Amino acid sequence: MLLLLNCLQLYNKLQYDAENCSEYTDAYIMLEEFYIFAAELAHLCEQGTAVVPMNASCSLHGDGKDTKHKIGSKRMAYEVFLGGSCNPTTWRSDIAIPTLQNLGITYYNPQVSQWGPELIAQEYEAKQTARVLLFVIDNQTRNSAGIIEAAQLAAIRSESLVLVIYPYRQGQAILGETVSTQEYYDLMNGLLVLQYLMERQRVPIFESVSVALHCTSKMLREEINVQDCVNTEDGIKPIRISLTQNGTDVVSMRLSLYRPSLNEYNVRILPQELQKIKNSRLILLIVPQHSRGIAIMALAAHLIGLHAKLVLCVQILPEGSIISDEQLTEQARKDYNRGRMYLSDFATREGVPVFQNIADALQHAIQLVQNPC
Repeated sequence: MLLLLNCLQLYNKLQYDAENCSEYTDAYIMLEEFYIFAAELAHLCEQGTAVVPMNASCSLHGDGKDTKHKIGSKRMAYEVFLGGSCNPTTWRSDIAIPTLQNLGITYYNPQVSQWGPELIAQEYEAKQTARVLLFVIDNQTRNSAGIIEAAQLAAIRSESLVLVIYPYRQGQAILGETVSTQEYYDLMNGLLVLQYLMERQRVPIFESVSVALHCTSKMLREEINVQDCVNTEDGIKPIRISLTQNGTDVVSMRLSLYRPSLNEYNVRILPQELQKIKNSRLILLIVPQHSRGIAIMALAAHLIGLHAKLVLCVQILPEGSIISDEQLTEQARKDYNRGRMYLSDFATREGVPVFQNIADALQHAIQLVQNPC
């Protein structure tokens, strides 16, 4: 075990050097392969297994840039997937990664300097095999993709999802852009819909990364589900978020709570709508160009995870998009389109038909109802 710890220290040193100087790369790769073997051997010894498998795959820790370092044909099943808010947040590097490394817990870090749609498949694979899905919804970003992923995972991996939410504040800035009152409502509405979906699946929401890491460690150590992890004696307790917790009154803001013209859902009408959905033979959901679409995309992802019969129409926001009489900045447009990409990818993987044109989606839905077989 002492040899394993020494290897880890040297491995981390060479990993840093390899990223900053090309001459260290070969040494880093060779030590990585040895460290994989050592880590696998230590794990098997603890289990009392005498034979070391020859297809031990991938490094102890991974990130979105790691696409080449693998010994066998399969990727390593990381213990924790670090999902949710990415740039410019630093919760992974500042808190999560150092803590997990100190505990000897393997993790996959999807945060990269430049995100691209080609990374969706890689992240999907890592999520499928992780034992714990640690997701942080940080108010420094719009979280269009993170909210969708969390809603989806609440449906299919509710026992493994550890969720942290830092609610938005009225008048705050995101990436240097001041959030308007209407966008603030749309963002918070998305979080409230997400919270409602979590409550339906008995998934707790935690107040900080530190508390979530405590829960994660306990889940892995005791081999329990997140629902069994909540314990006030340990300081692991869930929270609830609301629009009024930051001193905001929705009525005084003169914002509508349900806007069918924008195809948005709110927690006040969501229970009734879900009952209608439950009684429907087919669900047609539209993410239109005139909506930020956070709540409807979260609902769509959750329904797909529950294997509801669904037809989707997902419209990309074009340049110069105007929503609620506000023109989106280029950064905001990219953020909300990223969520649309994630939803479309997930739906396609699950065999849900996805269209960009409303008429095409409606026609397909009619055909499915008329010809159910």
